[in-house]
Amino acid sequence: MNKKFLYFLTKVKKNLTTTLISSHKFLFSQQLPTLVLFFTVFFPKEILFATELPIDFSISYGEFKSSSNPTLKLTLTPAPQHHFNLTAPNKILFQKEQGSEELILHGDSSALFSQMNKIENFQNCELKIKVFLCDKKNTYCLPKEKSLSCKEFLKPDNLMTATQEKKWLEALNQTQKNSSNQDHKKKSQNESLFILNNPKLALEKAKIENKPLLIDFFGTWCPPCNILDETIFNHPKFQALNKKMIYLKLDADLPISWELKSKFAIKGYPTVILASPQAHEISRIIGVLELQPFLKRMTFAIKNKNNSIENLLEKLKQRPTSTLAWELIEAYNNQENYVEALDLLPLASKKKDLSFKEKDLLQYIPLKVSFNNSDLSLKKTLVNFIKTSIENFPFQETFLDKITMLEAIADETKDESLKKWAQLQTLKITNDFNKTNPKENEFLTSSDILFLRAQAFEKLGFKTEAKFTYSEALKDLDKQIKLYKLDPKTNRGFNLNRVYAIYKSGEIEEANKLYQNLSQIYPEEFTFYYDHADLLRDIGKKEEALEKAKMALKYSYGDNKLRAAYMTSELLKSLDKKDQALALIDDVLKSFELPEDKSIRTHRYYKKLVDLKSKL
Repeated sequence: MNKKFLYFLTKVKKNLTTTLISSHKFLFSQQLPTLVLFFTVFFPKEILFATELPIDFSISYGEFKSSSNPTLKLTLTPAPQHHFNLTAPNKILFQKEQGSEELILHGDSSALFSQMNKIENFQNCELKIKVFLCDKKNTYCLPKEKSLSCKEFLKPDNLMTATQEKKWLEALNQTQKNSSNQDHKKKSQNESLFILNNPKLALEKAKIENKPLLIDFFGTWCPPCNILDETIFNHPKFQALNKKMIYLKLDADLPISWELKSKFAIKGYPTVILASPQAHEISRIIGVLELQPFLKRMTFAIKNKNNSIENLLEKLKQRPTSTLAWELIEAYNNQENYVEALDLLPLASKKKDLSFKEKDLLQYIPLKVSFNNSDLSLKKTLVNFIKTSIENFPFQETFLDKITMLEAIADETKDESLKKWAQLQTLKITNDFNKTNPKENEFLTSSDILFLRAQAFEKLGFKTEAKFTYSEALKDLDKQIKLYKLDPKTNRGFNLNRVYAIYKSGEIEEANKLYQNLSQIYPEEFTFYYDHADLLRDIGKKEEALEKAKMALKYSYGDNKLRAAYMTSELLKSLDKKDQALALIDDVLKSFELPEDKSIRTHRYYKKLVDLKSKL
């Protein structure tokens, strides 16, 4: 058998192409500008090609002989006249005796790459590969699955010689050039704009090119994260700024995100960090903004790439001014770092002609510090102050948190009149938002306002009004889908909100069908199984909910696995299957790795599962 490079072997069987190939992923050294990989393949002289174009892909693999820790490099290549659908959940599940893990995929529509380390430790293992392939004209996009036993690639003749390694790298560089010239008009552009789950590469690139960073912490299950992807990140104006910034995306459910989540104290998703070339925070965006406010903050970060929070602090020490104080207060408020902001208020208050927002923050920040450090008896004394603050500053972003504070006090004291006041005030403010569309509003979309109103009606017990408002939210979401020219069947962010609005408007069967359709489109993804299970549990269909929860658990990873395990175990408990619940919890807990920083929400999910175990 002759050894060759950059080809793959196919056998024709019943007019279908079955590909027998192997591959290997390679992490570049810091001198190379991006993370890429290629493959080595072994094939005989005769290469057979099918006469028909199949829905298929090839797998290539190989191992670097010179590597101190043998690493399997995998490359997936679509069949001729096909490409990978990068907006779908393409995945590789690595199943071994010690448990299973999902491998990270990189690449573009023409090739996907992954790797496994220390492969000599795994003799009995298997790769389960699931990708989504589209024809050239995008008339169809269908899933394709393959399995590969570790015995296939753990063979001596799969080792590369030094000469082969050199050729491999040469081919790799050529692939990199070809990849950068591909046209991705039909797919989500952020795949080619962002460095995905490789913070080391992105931070090094920002330093070398002296460009500020945009770091998107996202969850695949998170509606606003997906909306951000499908709207802002797909807009030409956002894409144009990529020439001036380094874009990094981090899946917040993966351990690779832990270090930067800890560094930037990330509390929720999506959180977008705008940072200096040295990775020092300039500002952050939490949730989804409209396009223009989002671009405005990006442009500010580009123009002030050396004015990080750390640099502003140094400037303030040298020349204390109220203007600098307010810049820092704004940054600290976005970080929810209220204690640091509190110290700056005396200087900031000296500014002439304070804006409405600044006046609000002068009273909100001391209030927030007091609330966070008070017991219930002291919190009760804050009620009248919070009410007055809401009435005086109704169109500020802080009003939502002030309502939340009142709700927390009302829940602990069982004060029904306070609960009612908070919801009526929410209805009044959101109604005024709709009438006036205040300039201060950069944080609430039209659908956000409708959801807030629907939830307020629900809490007040106004069921008819709540259902009607959820139906209005559904109409608004449909308008957004048309506005952004998204596929109403396959888009993720708006559909996650749509299905919730459909359910809450009373159309349970329609919501059920939409979840089923989304699960078929994304059949190996945690998100839609988990949400579907939640709906079924809510309407009392526990057995059906358990089936969906188990599917969510099967395709979960990281923090998602803890959440799916908790739901599945709760359902097992409610169905008098405590032994199964205990076994499941033990299995998940013993194989789970925790971050050192206990403020990362992984610990919260883990503790919740541990607490459930103690109750079984």
